[in-house]
Amino acid sequence: YQFRFSHTIIRACARCPETGEMVTCSCIPPPASLKPRKIYNFLVPDVFTTLIPPKIDDPITTGLKRKYSKLQEYVCKNPSKAAKVSRRLTRRIKKSLYDRQLGFVKVAVHAYIYLIEKSTDEDSSYTFNYFSKELIHQPDTVIHTLLTYPRTEVQTLGADLLAAYIHAQSEVDHQAEASTSLVECVVKLPAAAKARAASAPAPSGADAEADAALVVACLGALREYVALCQRIRILPTLLEQIEILILDSVEADPRGTAWLKAQALAAAAQAAAAAGDGVLQVTPTAGSSTQGASTGGARALQADSTQGTPRALVAQGSGTRRGSASLDGSQRGAGSMTGGA
Repeated sequence: YQFRFSHTIIRACARCPETGEMVTCSCIPPPASLKPRKIYNFLVPDVFTTLIPPKIDDPITTGLKRKYSKLQEYVCKNPSKAAKVSRRLTRRIKKSLYDRQLGFVKVAVHAYIYLIEKSTDEDSSYTFNYFSKELIHQPDTVIHTLLTYPRTEVQTLGADLLAAYIHAQSEVDHQAEASTSLVECVVKLPAAAKARAASAPAPSGADAEADAALVVACLGALREYVALCQRIRILPTLLEQIEILILDSVEADPRGTAWLKAQALAAAAQAAAAAGDGVLQVTPTAGSSTQGASTGGARALQADSTQGTPRALVAQGSGTRRGSASLDGSQRGAGSMTGGA
């Protein structure tokens, strides 16, 4: 009875009740060789297959770069699977942060950076928008999680990832408004790192190096943001904060101070010429970086160049320039200042 019952079930499933034709029996599952393979379930974990968890200071090896390349080739051939790859990388980043395995966080972030950088190739079948949901649009985004993590090295990874994400954007396809909140976090990081270093009783050389790397990563992200705003012809909403951060970084170097004085005097000369107030002549000397001579409002600026700070010089030149220049001119001034810094 049991055999006949099972035989009846199989016959009922194998014969179509409407046409009576024999069809594939649904009671017996198909062999595994006929099922579609989810290759991303193999390629993404393969990136993290190491016997010993890496350290966050370890460099990205050549073997790891080859694994990045295989993953990118798969995404390029199957762009519909890019979202699944992104979700698995996001899960691994958050899990590694929870387990404090920061080396795996670095591996996953550099995988994201590699995929985003390759999305700008001419033959690429996917764009940066394939990763936007996990990177910037979710309530708990990956970049925001990295930037707010209480470790300088992880914050540096977040700034690098944001720089790569903004760099891949174009005039036609961009997420400038969505990136503004993340740029606000980046602007605050160098000051927080400086305050943390000042409050430390005896900061080590490794901490100072990590803080310097964070400042460089933040400046790189801000450079990409200002360049994107220039390409799409809008004024950055955080232009003043960005200028202050750039000046703080440049003033720490004597060469940067000399460069800022030269740029400030040149900006004052252009503003004076545009206003018809006079002509500013800049003559470099061996004792000081620059000497200026002008008439009217430019004389006051020249007097401040010997006693004031480069921040005041650039602020005065920038204020005069903005009063007489158009919006596009202000963007060009900010873009050139950021590129030079």
